[in-house]
Amino acid sequence: MSEPDFTRPLARRRIAIVGIGLIGGSLAYELKDKCEHLFGVDPDPNVVARARSLNLFDRLATKPQPLLQQADLVILSAPVRRVLDLLAELPGLHPGSPLVMDTGSTKLSITAAMRTLPDRFYPLGGHPMAGKEVGGLENAGPDLFRDAPFTLVRVRHEAHPLDQLAEALLRAIGAHPIWLEAADHDRIAADVSHLPYLLAAGLAHSTPVEDGLLIGSGFRSAARLAATPPAMMMDVITTNRANILQSLRRFTQTLTAIESILREEQDEALQDWLAEARARHRSILESGD
Repeated sequence: MSEPDFTRPLARRRIAIVGIGLIGGSLAYELKDKCEHLFGVDPDPNVVARARSLNLFDRLATKPQPLLQQADLVILSAPVRRVLDLLAELPGLHPGSPLVMDTGSTKLSITAAMRTLPDRFYPLGGHPMAGKEVGGLENAGPDLFRDAPFTLVRVRHEAHPLDQLAEALLRAIGAHPIWLEAADHDRIAADVSHLPYLLAAGLAHSTPVEDGLLIGSGFRSAARLAATPPAMMMDVITTNRANILQSLRRFTQTLTAIESILREEQDEALQDWLAEARARHRSILESGD
C-alpha cells in the first residue's frame, strides 16, 4: 500500500468499525455520511443483517478480511478482552498503516497491547463516556455521544498529525475530546462509572423484592445501572480491579461516617453532611462543563 497521507480530512477517509453493538452502531449512525466509505464487521450474522436493513454501512461482513485492509481508520468497538484479541490479530489482517482506535472502558491493558503493534500502525486508546444500561445494535442511535466526554490516550507518548483526525472524528459525532494518560483514565473511570454500576447493583441486592410496590423515580434512577447485562461489565471490572477497590474503600469510609452520625443522632452533623454532599455534587458537575 502507498505511504499514509496524514493530511486527508475525515470526509476522504475509509473507516472500518469492528463490532456493531451499542457503541459501534451509534458511531455508524453518526459517521455514515461524514466519511468516504464506512465498513462494518461483526461476527454475528443477525447483527450484520440488521445493520444492512438499517443502511448504516457501505459494506458489511462477518469476518474482518477483506474489508478491514481497505480502511485507513480502524475502530475496535468490542468488549475489552475482545479488543485485546483483535489487536493481536491486526498485523495479519491489515497490511497498511491505519489509525487504530478502540472504545473500550478501560485503557491500561489495551494501550499496553497497542504498544506491541508494528510501527506502521498509529494506535490511540479511546473511550466515550456515553452509554446505556442496555447494549446491542437495536439500542444504538444518533446523538449517543452528543456533548459527551471522549477520552483519547496517546500510546507512544508523542503528538502526531493523526491526532487531529481523531479529534475531527469526535467532533463529527458530537463528543468532545479529553486527552489523558491511561492510568489517569482508569482511576477516574473507576470513580465515575465503574463504582456507580456496583453501587446500583448493591442497591438491587439489598432491597427486598416486596418493596417494589413503592418504588418511584428515586429508586429507578439510583438503581438504573443494575439492569446492565453482567457480560457487558465483567471485562470492565476485572481489568480495572485495583482502581475499583480503591473507589470502594473510599465509599465504604463515607458510609461508615454517615452510619455513625445517624446512630449517634447527631442531627446538626447530619445537616452539615447533607449540605456538603449537595455542594460537592454541584462542584463535580460544574468541573465537567
